[in-house]
Amino acid sequence: PISETQDDMEKWVIALEKVVELPLTPQDSKLAALLVSKKSSNSFRLIKR
Repeated sequence: PISETQDDMEKWVIALEKVVELPLTPQDSKLAALLVSKKSSNSFRLIKR
């Protein structure tokens, strides 16, 4: 998703933080590992600004 406004961006950040706080199940961990391995490291650079 591309946030068009600062307000949109803040809503996405809050939503993502809630998701990140949830404990991962083994299935989630496997899925996350698959997704991360498919993505380039560019997505992590965007998050770590």
